[in-house]
Amino acid sequence: MSDVLFTFSGSPVAAIELVGRTIVGIGYSAQVQPDGRHRFSRGDANLTALAGANAAEMMYIEFHVVFGIDAQGAPTALIQRGSRSIFANSGTIGIARTDNAFRQLVDAVGHAASAAGIYRGFREE
Repeated sequence: MSDVLFTFSGSPVAAIELVGRTIVGIGYSAQVQPDGRHRFSRGDANLTALAGANAAEMMYIEFHVVFGIDAQGAPTALIQRGSRSIFANSGTIGIARTDNAFRQLVDAVGHAASAAGIYRGFREE
């Protein structure tokens, strides 16, 4: 699965809060970057740099979310993969773990948005 663009109905602030709460709720820490992107990460970057996928559950995983408004005025959230340089050290197992984590994150956001009644759709970018 490539990057995913969600479209929501309602308030942009409500969409941002829902996405943030959902991702933090599944174990990620959040940080707003100077360029406005939101970085969500979990695991240990140093351990992953040394041990790669052998870091197992402590493998560092990072995703970025860019919030915006589409041409029709609907709130959007583009969920992007991050930390590609660490993936290179993690090999096939690390890539598979990252793919699984990405799918779990996207599914969690989709389910939360549906439950809140603000889900309009998504597409892979």
